[in-house]
Amino acid sequence: MTRQTIARNTFLYTLVYFLPFLTSFITMPIVTSSLTSSEYGVLSVSENFADILVIFVSLQMSNAIPRLIHDYGQDKKGFFSTILYSSTALSFFVVGLIILFSGFIYSTFLPHTPEEYHHVISFSLLNMCLNLCLRTNELFWIGNGRGQMVITKSVIQLISKVILLYVLLRFMNMGLDGVMWSNTISILISLGFALFVNHEYLGLSFEKKILKEVLHFSLPIIPQSIGSFLFMYSDVFVMEKFVSLSAIGLYSIANRFSNILKMFVNAVNDANQFHIFKVLTNKESTPSELINECLRNNLILSTLGYMSICMFAPELLYFLAPPRYFPANEFIVILSASFILRSVYNAYMTNMAYRKEMKWFSAITLSCGVLNLVLNLALLPKFGAISAAYTTVLSFGFTALLAYLINRKHIHWERENWAFIAMSGVMVSIGLIFNYVMLEDTVFRISLKIVSVLTVLVFLKLTKFFDVITYLKNIKKG
Repeated sequence: MTRQTIARNTFLYTLVYFLPFLTSFITMPIVTSSLTSSEYGVLSVSENFADILVIFVSLQMSNAIPRLIHDYGQDKKGFFSTILYSSTALSFFVVGLIILFSGFIYSTFLPHTPEEYHHVISFSLLNMCLNLCLRTNELFWIGNGRGQMVITKSVIQLISKVILLYVLLRFMNMGLDGVMWSNTISILISLGFALFVNHEYLGLSFEKKILKEVLHFSLPIIPQSIGSFLFMYSDVFVMEKFVSLSAIGLYSIANRFSNILKMFVNAVNDANQFHIFKVLTNKESTPSELINECLRNNLILSTLGYMSICMFAPELLYFLAPPRYFPANEFIVILSASFILRSVYNAYMTNMAYRKEMKWFSAITLSCGVLNLVLNLALLPKFGAISAAYTTVLSFGFTALLAYLINRKHIHWERENWAFIAMSGVMVSIGLIFNYVMLEDTVFRISLKIVSVLTVLVFLKLTKFFDVITYLKNIKKG
């Protein structure tokens, strides 16, 4: 594969992940202007409940496509049809049973969600089934090297969703039901497009041998998926038991903003990994030197990203949401800090991936997921929704600590790292001050931004930021 092909695919797949993220921001003004924070909380809880079930109802079968598709180069039709039919039938069967006994199940697992909103949960579960079918088509495209089709699908879904939301919320005043219908119809439109493009691979064939091999690959993924859920999504599930739906709505809005930094940190990690693997394979540097350099660069870039979010989140909230959502800013600055710790974990994770010690990924994810769940159960009843944000930071910190302990035999800790951690800590402390910035207090807000910009300039000087720029340019050159 040439560098041009790698660069092209990297760009395409970055767009693949960016467009759904962009959709949530484009539609935010329409949704937040029509829904109360409590209704947004119901939407978040119902989608979160669907995220839990997706791990089990699909048995992660579609995730086997990128790995196994090339093993069935002569029988892609049978391969695709078997996975599509199996995962779709299983998901609709399980969801059908859940909806049949919805009164008992919803009141048991989501006791504080009013019964008048139970149909929203059922809506989310049905959309989950449709999304699973759509995701199978997307992964089939990616496995075939046709990432541009995923982008086309995302654009179609974005346009249709914006139009539907505008019509159903602004003209028909359908509220929360309008949001759910817009989700369903936009998914159906995208799914229709996907099935039309892949129609040549659709057949009536169903092969048990293929299904058996797919399950052999996918079933071991389930424990890691459970750990990922406990780590990333269990907070909202637990919050439903102890805090108001309005607080959950604010927390969910904040998550959308903090995910900006998540996407940036992951992009930096992806760029780093290819470079580090190449250098280590060619024995151009020692793992310890390279990972420590990667650690410091990750800290610099993630801290700068964090400060950018802290400085501009109030203004973004002002333009994207009505005043009732402004308290979400308190969650944004805390949740975003967790991804600085994530960048530390990413540096050590790169070494584990190079050494092919993949067992540690599931171990770290599952243990930190359990920690996140336990802390939420312990702190939410006493301290409320804000404790869920701090619990997320603590859990990410625990992942970084575990990754360091696992790698310390191979990666020597350099004293210079402490200086970078201290400087990042100072920047985070400044960022937390933005918790107390009110949009109406113009003088204080502008003064704080000026001080923050000056502090960032000092940070850039002390951390030799332009050396990082040179490092990134070297990565680009390959």
